[in-house]
Amino acid sequence: MTTDPNASDPNALASTVPGPPFHETVLHPSSPIEATLVRSENSANGISQSKFAVIGFLFLVTGAVGLPLLWVNRRFNNVERLFWTVAVLTWTFLLIGVTWAILRWTYEQIYPYL
Repeated sequence: MTTDPNASDPNALASTVPGPPFHETVLHPSSPIEATLVRSENSANGISQSKFAVIGFLFLVTGAVGLPLLWVNRRFNNVERLFWTVAVLTWTFLLIGVTWAILRWTYEQIYPYL
């Protein structure tokens, strides 16, 4: 609801915005807008900031996706980040080597029959 813009009262240009029941907020054209950024408590303590979840993600899902989560997580210090990065890269190369050895062995077993 707006009031008559031709009125001589400066507050007459104010518009009212309906709020919760039995409450109206009056916005004046000349009043500054104030905003405050609020960090949610839940977002800071979410699963992406859990050490256990990040380490589980590193080893159970994939290191390539988990390493950025590790380096963004504020709960790990730089020594821990470096340790877990080396551990995950070693684990990843070990898995690739074992997979390559299994594939090579399988190929050698079926090659005579091809």
